[in-house]
Amino acid sequence: MAITAPVLERLHERSVNYRITVSTGIPENVLRSRIHCPFDTVHDDLDFGLRMHRDLSVDIEATLADYAAIHSDWQDNVARRAAWLARLGCDLMLSNISYLNIAAAHRANIPTIAVSPLNWADLYRYYAPATPVRIAVQNQMTQAYNESEVFFTPEPCMPMPNFANVEIIPPVVQTGRDQQKSIRTLFNLDATMKLLLLALGGHEAELNVDDLPVIDGACWLVDEKWRLRREDVLPLNRTGLMFPDLLASCDLLVCKPGYGAFTEAARLAKPVVYIRRPDWPEETCLIEWLQRQVSCSEAPRQDARGLESSIRKLFNVNPGRPCSADGVDICAERILSLSGHGKNSLYAKSPILR
Repeated sequence: MAITAPVLERLHERSVNYRITVSTGIPENVLRSRIHCPFDTVHDDLDFGLRMHRDLSVDIEATLADYAAIHSDWQDNVARRAAWLARLGCDLMLSNISYLNIAAAHRANIPTIAVSPLNWADLYRYYAPATPVRIAVQNQMTQAYNESEVFFTPEPCMPMPNFANVEIIPPVVQTGRDQQKSIRTLFNLDATMKLLLLALGGHEAELNVDDLPVIDGACWLVDEKWRLRREDVLPLNRTGLMFPDLLASCDLLVCKPGYGAFTEAARLAKPVVYIRRPDWPEETCLIEWLQRQVSCSEAPRQDARGLESSIRKLFNVNPGRPCSADGVDICAERILSLSGHGKNSLYAKSPILR
């Protein structure tokens, strides 16, 4: 959603002659809180990406089993999805990053633009021990991705040497609005109080949030589901703000490595403390890119004292300059070019929210 939303909004700014249909398993209320232009929705949870355990570690066994089910009937699945796209009246597909839908669109002669910093073929290869059957699955994934007109990979992106259609572009970022004044008014905070945004995306296991350090002159904005009862820990839900606006309003971000959090922080030149995720292949390229963009520091997992030290290192440092966000314009221009500047229907395939 961090990539799909700004691209769709830019298209709407450039041309209102689109009927946008967003296909995803994400709840509609979440979609409408992030995509600020008219669109229809179609529920589709077939593009699951990676199955996750309750602690948000990858459920490798379930992931491989579900991919095996899809590819055991691959040609029929592609044909059924192609017929569905034709009935939908789709003229162009923006895929982030369903390879099944790219293959189906290719079968139905519908042009496709893929856009993502990662792809499921390489992640599947990372988690799946090589067997003849699994190699065949990965080859079908790779072939499908190569059938898109172009595969835009916004920085920071994983290397994708197996695709002939890759174009690396600047970040695609949804920039929030600074609402710090309203947050301070809501919680009756002094103007000098630093706001620390904790955004682990459900990864409570990465940090014992009951042991968040008490830092003089700072307070925490956290999800109220953690039920912390301290004067320096404030429920971000009461602000009514979504993540981009919360990030624009805070002084420092504490998060797990993720494309949306890192690029949005870099666009705003916000300092970042990150806590690594175990066994996550995208992590290295994200962290290396962030280190070139803003002031950042790694905090050890499940270590409150280490977290405090990492935060204090970033107080009163030069955060850097905002990064470029031209990727959204590049994507919008290519879509307009492929669709003849606008009389068409755009089908946006957006997978799991990250």
